[in-house]
Amino acid sequence: MLLPNSYFVKICGITNIKDAEAACMFGASAIGFIGYPKSKRYISSYNVKSIASEIHNRFPKVRQVGVFVDEDILKIIDYINAGIDVVQLHGNETLDYVDKLKAVCKDIEVWRAIRLKDKSDIINLERYRVEKYLIDSFVKGEAGGTGVVCDWRLARFAVQTLPRPVILAGGLSASNFLEAMESVKPFGVDVSSGVELSPGVKDHSLMKAFLQKAKGKV
Repeated sequence: MLLPNSYFVKICGITNIKDAEAACMFGASAIGFIGYPKSKRYISSYNVKSIASEIHNRFPKVRQVGVFVDEDILKIIDYINAGIDVVQLHGNETLDYVDKLKAVCKDIEVWRAIRLKDKSDIINLERYRVEKYLIDSFVKGEAGGTGVVCDWRLARFAVQTLPRPVILAGGLSASNFLEAMESVKPFGVDVSSGVELSPGVKDHSLMKAFLQKAKGKV
């Protein structure tokens, strides 16, 4: 099966320049930085700045995404100033929070993520005025990056129901990628633990294999 070369792939949980450069060279559409201090993949806005600057210069078409969980908007602005151009909200952020964020950060794209439990989560997600949605697996007490496969049946319902593009996350790897795409048919995918040696440290061979498969090259 050949997939279109424009297929959107985000490599998330980037913590260092070598992994960021490798992800981009292998063909990632976006890289993600975790701005959630409780995460094992957390990276400060200060450390994001040097990575983001280098990636912007060498790979200007690659989106740079900051991932946040119920964070103060002023803290998010620090990451925007460091170079991210997408804000992904992965907590319990309200409609009012999103509207305020978009009012303050007018040129930034906003994605709303949900840890999917049932159809009501999807219906609620539709109310958010954002550019993209991200569907992740639900694991109690965890905000993401668990390696647990999402409920693809519910994810497919999200793709069919939601009015804007849906990105699929949750337990993806090169071995289950094609099956996930056939089952869900999302706009794109987000992978973190499936291409890691350890939390925040990427396995370059796994990243390459995943991106080759996502680009229809194998």
